[in-house]
Amino acid sequence: MKLTLVDTMNGFYDFDVKDAGPIYRVTVGMSIKQGDMFNIYYRKAHNASGRKGCGYWFGKNGFDGKDLTELENSIRKSELLPA
Repeated sequence: MKLTLVDTMNGFYDFDVKDAGPIYRVTVGMSIKQGDMFNIYYRKAHNASGRKGCGYWFGKNGFDGKDLTELENSIRKSELLPA
């Protein structure tokens, strides 16, 4: 999985996501707490229009946008990423 920071507006980190199945983008609040939801954008089929779902944060409280391990772990645990 490769995460690339795109934007940091309005208290959110916005990342492009590569090599994570149908998931292509995520947004995570800077003040996210364990168990909070974050947005996951995905496609159901190749060339399909995007949809928005959610994942649950399994990291520590707060996110600085630098250590991506917690974000990757939370994405991997989402129901939108096939096992």
